[in-house]
Amino acid sequence: MTTITITARAAVEIRKVIASDDKERSVIALVWEGARADLKRGADGEAIWERQAPGQWRVIRIHPSELKGHIPIQIEGFDVITSWPKHAKYDRLAIDFVNGELVVI
Repeated sequence: MTTITITARAAVEIRKVIASDDKERSVIALVWEGARADLKRGADGEAIWERQAPGQWRVIRIHPSELKGHIPIQIEGFDVITSWPKHAKYDRLAIDFVNGELVVI
């Protein structure tokens, strides 16, 4: 099972975000955004894949009404859900606050 932690810097930022919520407390979602590629054909019809973006984790804030059956887990006092890629095998992930944004490291 993957261990997910939240750094002190990220916790401060998440608290600010949650404090600005109107009614219900937001849920933090770790979402895997798969790699994007464009398939083109060469002069002889061969497949040429152009990679546009590598896969990456995103940290987003969602309203509890958007959970769609997902049950949040508590991580260091915050409600968190995850969306794992099928091939993923991570021992540890951490949410951090770097250069003005929440990121997964």
